[in-house]
Amino acid sequence: MFMRLESNPGTMDGTGAETAFGTLANGTRLAILEALYDALRSHDGPGQPGVPYTELRERVGVKDSGKFNYHLSELTDGFVVKRDGGYVLRQTGRTAVQIVLRSFDVDDPGFGPTRVDADCPRCGGGVTVQYGQGHLTTRCVDCPGLLAATGLPDGTISRLPFPPAGAATRDPTALLDPAHRRLEQQCRSMTDGVCPRCGGETTARLLVCGDHEPEGVCRECGTTLPAVAELGCLTCGHERLAPPAFARTDTRAVWEAVTTVLLDDAHAWDRFETTARWSQTLTRTDSTRVVVAPPTGTRLVIDDQLAVTREE
Repeated sequence: MFMRLESNPGTMDGTGAETAFGTLANGTRLAILEALYDALRSHDGPGQPGVPYTELRERVGVKDSGKFNYHLSELTDGFVVKRDGGYVLRQTGRTAVQIVLRSFDVDDPGFGPTRVDADCPRCGGGVTVQYGQGHLTTRCVDCPGLLAATGLPDGTISRLPFPPAGAATRDPTALLDPAHRRLEQQCRSMTDGVCPRCGGETTARLLVCGDHEPEGVCRECGTTLPAVAELGCLTCGHERLAPPAFARTDTRAVWEAVTTVLLDDAHAWDRFETTARWSQTLTRTDSTRVVVAPPTGTRLVIDDQLAVTREE
C-alpha cells in the first residue's frame, strides 16, 4: 500500500502565521500591498524603485493620513520596506499579494465536465476536464481512470491544484496542458530537492504496490498504476504523485524515449498520457526497482530514489 510522507515543520508553531494573517486581515493594508505590487510589477528583486509616500497614498485612495500611516506602519518591516525613495515590497509582501489577492480575490471559474481532445492513458477513451475549488480534474468517460479516493469522481485520471487566476483567463479546453506542465515543473524541482512552494528540503521515492490488483482501481493503493513516484516536502508537507517516468522527464533517458514516441515537441499532457500508459505494464525487477518499456526498444530502469538508467 502506498504510504504518505509526514511533514517535519521543525520549530514552526504557527505563531508567525497567526501574526501574519492578523496583519493582513484589513482591507486598507491589502490595498497598500496591491498598490505597491501593481506599481512594482516589473521590478522583482534588488533595485526596485521606491514608491513615494504621496504617490502610494493616492494609489490607495485613503484621505485620512492618520489612518493611512497607521496601516502602513503595521506592514512596514514585515511586508514592506521603507527606503530613501519611498516604499517597496519585501518578498513576503509580494507573496502575500500573489496568494491572497490573485487567488482568493478571484472568482472561482468553476465549470462541469467538458470534453477535450485527449485520450485516456489507461483505455484510450474520451477525456473530460472540470474545474472547481482550485483544482482541475481530468476524467475518462469509459473506464475507472487512474485514481480512486474519497471525494474523487469516477474515472479520475488526475486532480491537480491550479490557481483560479490562471483558470479564469483560459478556455476550459486549454487548461489541460498548463495544469500538467505545472505538475511536471513541480516534479522537476522536487526531484532536485527543492520544494517549489516553500523552498524546503524534499524527498523523492518510488512507491511499488506490494499486492497490486491488475483489474480496475487497486483497493490497496487506490490507483491503476503498479507504482508511482511520490515527491514530498519535509517542511510544508507539499506532496505530488505522478507516473514514475513523468516525474523524471528532466532526465535525458526519459526525455529521449518520450520524444521518440511522440516525434515532436509534445505538450505536457502528451508526456503525462504517454508515461502513464507505460506505467500500466511496469515490470517489477525487485522491491526497489521497476522497468519501463517504451515501444522504442529502450528499457528504462527507475530505482527507489527515482534515479533513471537506460538499458538497450
